[in-house]
Amino acid sequence: GSACSSGSLSPSHVLRAMGLPEGRVGSAIRFSLGRDNTLEEIEYTVTRLEEIVARVRAVASPGEEGETETLPFEDVP
Repeated sequence: GSACSSGSLSPSHVLRAMGLPEGRVGSAIRFSLGRDNTLEEIEYTVTRLEEIVARVRAVASPGEEGETETLPFEDVP
């Protein structure tokens, strides 16, 4: 699936074809880069994404039947 179809709420058929679990398919994030993107913008995005993923993983804890608790949106900068 391309980033240009990211407005769609349908899960990526490509990720499904790769055999990823539905939870993973539905939680994918797509990024699109163009010739006008700078290295600084890319590095900033990667750094922020790493920080957010680390925070979410820190608060996620296995619950009943594989459910997880995740960080509320208002706590994510």
